[in-house]
Amino acid sequence: MKLKGFVLALLGLLLALVGLVWVLVPAGSRQGEIRSAGDTMRVGDKFATLVVVLRPTTLFDVVNERTRYGVDLVLHEVADVSRFEVVPIVMRGEEMKLRNEAKLFGADGRRVWLYADTLVGIDLSTKQRVGFEELSRANPSLAKFWVEESKFYSVGGNEQKLRVKVGDARQFELDPGTLVARAYEEEKWAKAKDSAESQKQWAEYNEKMSMFGVGPEVFFWKGGLGADGSWFGLMSREEAGKVEEFGAPSGRAIRGGKTSGLWKVSGKDATRVCEVEYLDAGLLREVKSARPLKLEGPEGYLVMHQSRLGKDGTLLLTRVDMSGKKLWEVNTGIGKLDQVLPDSKHLGLVGDQPKVMIGVDLVDGRISQEEFSLTPMK
Repeated sequence: MKLKGFVLALLGLLLALVGLVWVLVPAGSRQGEIRSAGDTMRVGDKFATLVVVLRPTTLFDVVNERTRYGVDLVLHEVADVSRFEVVPIVMRGEEMKLRNEAKLFGADGRRVWLYADTLVGIDLSTKQRVGFEELSRANPSLAKFWVEESKFYSVGGNEQKLRVKVGDARQFELDPGTLVARAYEEEKWAKAKDSAESQKQWAEYNEKMSMFGVGPEVFFWKGGLGADGSWFGLMSREEAGKVEEFGAPSGRAIRGGKTSGLWKVSGKDATRVCEVEYLDAGLLREVKSARPLKLEGPEGYLVMHQSRLGKDGTLLLTRVDMSGKKLWEVNTGIGKLDQVLPDSKHLGLVGDQPKVMIGVDLVDGRISQEEFSLTPMK
């Protein structure tokens, strides 16, 4: 009986100590701090974000800050980003290792591929995961050659497949359906057969180079040619005065605290479309082409511009038709923009100040949002 009493007393003391630890652990660390690991990507009808999460502390947890972090894949619906699904990838691990290695590669049409503490492929329909074990079954000869470092994996190619470099430096692409690896080589420019083909290659090269860059600024575009050969876009009055000599401006819009309006250029003639001036403005650019994204029903474009200069300024979106008429305008509330994820129907925006994911229906301007970097996931 004395032994039993002693055991009960000891158990009570341990529970009291655990309870004391629970009280002393800061409340914020129990709520699940979330930080994105790299950029958000559009994968099918989802916006995919890989996040490193400080897991909530439970009453029976051993408080170990080094192993209380995990990795989740968050899939927001493109049509309504307030609706999302969380796919746990790593339940607990060392914070620095996860932060250094966590990387989202992209999707191959069936799976989204990522690296956390190991390579993982998540089926977008079933959420079933595959890794080195499944890849080895599909490719027995490569079973001993997988490399456990994120830098040896990517998603690329004309058809978007997982690309791997194995231990002996061979390179393979994985078939999305069978996971069977096939050797590949990096795409190279073919030698031009004639002058016309050479000019075409240079035009393609210059287009790609004009789109090169990092950050949201690459999606703010001056304007582009329409089907009738005329140019439609944003210019200052000073730029419009130089059209006869230099032609319509091209490339990205340099946002340096200036206003511009909508103009149409035919030949050497510049005509003002409407009298509205936009601050620090650009037309939303297509994802893979150096031209503004043409919207339909009715024809028009999306003007992205600032509400005012300074730290209190926020990003405004205005949809216009070809006459410059405003169809709708919304204030996103984003002071510092981190990412632009274009599409002809739904635009994705990731803000840094505040840290928020925003989805915009480009038909009617309806906005959905989720402060996914600030609050625990649902």
